[in-house]
Amino acid sequence: MSSSRCSHCLYESSPVTRFESAGDPSPSSAPTPKPGILDIEAYVPGESALAGSVKPIKLSSNETPLGPSPAAIAAMQACATSLELYPDGGSNALREAIAQRYGLNADRIVCGA
Repeated sequence: MSSSRCSHCLYESSPVTRFESAGDPSPSSAPTPKPGILDIEAYVPGESALAGSVKPIKLSSNETPLGPSPAAIAAMQACATSLELYPDGGSNALREAIAQRYGLNADRIVCGA
């Protein structure tokens, strides 16, 4: 049986196979990572090394040697007493702020991934 592969996915899909677990055959359709995916080392924040005593700064990882800005610290502290609440899934305050700043209709602004 052949497997199909999506060129933009990290996994290949393969036909359902069977395996034995405690003597009870069960179907398995778990995705199989593409070759090499599991060989990629996990990202470790703040850890980098170069020869010598130079400490590299990982700008590509959005890290900074300066620490958080005072404005970011103040914003986090202002929200610290309500961290148990879920954020507004509709991003209403953000959409309103963008709309006001740029003179747009907030109903026509979409936020999300």
